[in-house]
Amino acid sequence: MFSPDESLVLAESPTLALSPDGTRLVYAGRGPQGRRLYVRELDRFGATPIPGTEGGIGPFFSPDGQWVGFWADRKLKKVSLAGGQPLTICDAPAFRGASWGEDGTILFSPAGQAALFRVSDRGGEAKAATKLDPRKGELTHRWPRFLPGGKAAIFTIHGLTGNYDNARIGVLLLETGETRTLLEGGTDARYVPTGHLVYLRSGSLFAAPFDPERLAVTGPPVPVLDGLSSSGSPAGFALYDFSPAGSLVYLPLDPKEAEAELVWVDRKGVATPFTDVRRAYGNLRLSPDGQRLAVSAGYPNSDIWIVDLARGSWDRLISGGINWDPVWSSDGARIAFASNRSGTINIFWIPVDRSSPAEQLTQAATWPMPLVSSPDGRTLIIGESPQATSTDISVLSLTGDRELRPLLRTPANEEAARLSPDGGWIAYQSDESGRFEVYVMAYPGPGGRSQVSIDGGSAPVWSHDGRELFYRGSGNLMAVGVETRPKFRAGLPKPLFKLTNLGDYDVAPDGQRFVMVRSRGEEAAPRSLAVVLGWFDDLRRRVPPGKK
Repeated sequence: MFSPDESLVLAESPTLALSPDGTRLVYAGRGPQGRRLYVRELDRFGATPIPGTEGGIGPFFSPDGQWVGFWADRKLKKVSLAGGQPLTICDAPAFRGASWGEDGTILFSPAGQAALFRVSDRGGEAKAATKLDPRKGELTHRWPRFLPGGKAAIFTIHGLTGNYDNARIGVLLLETGETRTLLEGGTDARYVPTGHLVYLRSGSLFAAPFDPERLAVTGPPVPVLDGLSSSGSPAGFALYDFSPAGSLVYLPLDPKEAEAELVWVDRKGVATPFTDVRRAYGNLRLSPDGQRLAVSAGYPNSDIWIVDLARGSWDRLISGGINWDPVWSSDGARIAFASNRSGTINIFWIPVDRSSPAEQLTQAATWPMPLVSSPDGRTLIIGESPQATSTDISVLSLTGDRELRPLLRTPANEEAARLSPDGGWIAYQSDESGRFEVYVMAYPGPGGRSQVSIDGGSAPVWSHDGRELFYRGSGNLMAVGVETRPKFRAGLPKPLFKLTNLGDYDVAPDGQRFVMVRSRGEEAAPRSLAVVLGWFDDLRRRVPPGKK
């Protein structure tokens, strides 16, 4: 479906949409002109880039099919397919779905942990349309879709389990703000004119008979399509769409789409695989002595493994459910990690020798993530989202009553904190300037902060001697010399090598090489979509619509 030099972008939000009449497809693609939105007539070969949509994701059509809404640069935008530059609708720190109503209302989710908001398609102030209910464990309302008539919308309700098979499909009455649950166990629901709700569960599409007038499910759900790709993302959506005319377009699941390898990379960018085991690797962290590697692997469920780098042995430390973000204690005796093993996402730790079972460290309902242990072993720096619309950095005491106190809490996103080897400085990324940059401030404070990166930066890591900071910036792994005494001072950042296909990383004790996750990159980039004509007829046969 795509030309040889184009591919579909996989992101944290849906990247394709069919026009209401089913004749045009808009998708986020990567081609000769970079990453942007493209439009293609389904009865023709070739796609046309849409001007001004660089970096855009989450396309959604206006009811008349003449405009496309999308998210880019922390803003909700729209662009006319007849031409012209995009127009900004409102601010949106992140994006978890949107739907354009017949009356010009746009319903959207502005963050990973947020309720639904509504805004006019002409722009203006966005106002809350739903309210999260902490008593029911609700963390996010996302993937809204207007129902016929525009007076109600369906959406996904999720908590802290990390598994969208446990999410709920809800319905919102726009006039009163009332919400209620329609279905348990599923996500990313759409209404089909055949009289069905179609939604994602366990990599398959399910359909249930639905009465849009009574807003009621009238029969049991039935699986109708297997093998949908969810783009390797835990955000709870599948890449599919359909038109009222009955055409279905979707991205089939590629079992190898999340496959990656672990490599050593020297300062010149020369990569050497150190294992032939390919998995869906995620977060990784070297032990303090550099002799062992903790890494999460698997999708959608993930385990945590300990790799003895000298012996080449693999030991599965944690399994069952979703487990990620392993962090070593300063003495290398324990691993802290995030997990849904208690039902909701929390932080646990466990001795590497398994001399005692995993112990839960947090009770916070804010999606906590371990970031780094202090050199004295008394505290754990964690990321969390107590403000729902942004991520912050907090400090968890590992002694006494396990007190959790905020360290950096602003309207911006502060993430990826790392402590200097002496524990006196903390490096982190923040997007308060409109893009992520790397900053350093004294720990635990007080004092000001210094910006280390110059042209964007993320994922800082200290060298073991504390004299260098590494970070991801401008498509490169960057290195910058630093001084921490008598005060902090950063030199000029210099690129070490391109990060093509290279993801999460850590630095070896000698500072001369890095352990990194290398993905299949363009080799695995989707280059074709499946199109099913007459899908509505098949749906009616397999799942007869319920009686009103």
